[in-house]
Amino acid sequence: MTYRPPAPVNVSVTHLRADAATVTWELPEGDVIIGFSISQQRQEGHTQRFIREVNTTSRACVLWDLDEETDYIIQVQSIGLYGESQASKKVHFRTLKKSDLFPSNSSNQ
Repeated sequence: MTYRPPAPVNVSVTHLRADAATVTWELPEGDVIIGFSISQQRQEGHTQRFIREVNTTSRACVLWDLDEETDYIIQVQSIGLYGESQASKKVHFRTLKKSDLFPSNSSNQ
């Protein structure tokens, strides 16, 4: 019988931009975790992208190449010595408009 690690908890999206976002999470204590796997999907589409990192104790990952004003769904799995955890709860987020990304750089000269 193989033992699966616990799923990540408190998954959240921070540093939201038009083309990128940072995913952060926490892990329950006591298990050896050697990496993580993130599934990223557009809410209205079926295309999924998977990001997998091993040999890391990181609790954050930056998602790049996102489309502006688009709804996404992400889930995080922890990777242990004997396999992957169940997926975390789904987290929904929406990227910003490009115009929201860069405030005007008018100078007062």
